[in-house]
Amino acid sequence: HVPEEYSKTKPPVPEMDNDTVRLKTQINIISIDSIDTSKMIVALTLQLQVRWVDNRLTYRNLIPNDKNFIPVEIAGNIWLPLENIVFENSDIEETYEDKIKEIIVNASTPIGIDDDSYEDSVYNGTSNILEMTQIFKVKYKCVFDLFSFPFDWENCKFALKMRRLEKLTAILVAADPAVIYKGPTSIHQFNIGNMMNGTNQTKEDT
Repeated sequence: HVPEEYSKTKPPVPEMDNDTVRLKTQINIISIDSIDTSKMIVALTLQLQVRWVDNRLTYRNLIPNDKNFIPVEIAGNIWLPLENIVFENSDIEETYEDKIKEIIVNASTPIGIDDDSYEDSVYNGTSNILEMTQIFKVKYKCVFDLFSFPFDWENCKFALKMRRLEKLTAILVAADPAVIYKGPTSIHQFNIGNMMNGTNQTKEDT
């Protein structure tokens, strides 16, 4: 249930003052599409998954301990984190997103029965986790130092940020694991090394 006063442009409000809602984020690198050393570009296909709670919402008749898909017409009326994600050091004009957005509720225990119908079990937004998954194609900028090529080591940083509209109430945090890559370990004369994640919270964004 989406209440009338709900605003889809505002992130969830934390339960406690001066607290934040954690957006648990996992990046699945489906493929490394290209490594262009002349243009200093790395092209990736990513599947992003974010898990969070929204205490402004309630749900009815969910299947306990299972994934419950949210219909498109309802999902269009709630705040969605991946609609506020920024690929900071990417080529914006070369970023494409899949139109399919999978949004589900992982149901736990209902809080009671709806007074209007003894058959309706009610689940609150605080205890039931929302999960959003979407695929993106992104071209990230990466400066290559090719002086020692092919015996060089290159480090590329791919940054995600949460666009902030108002007071900081939601932040990105790493899931476990934060980054998944199961593709080839050799791409276009490059051997793919370790993939690590880090977080940096700022006053402007996360």
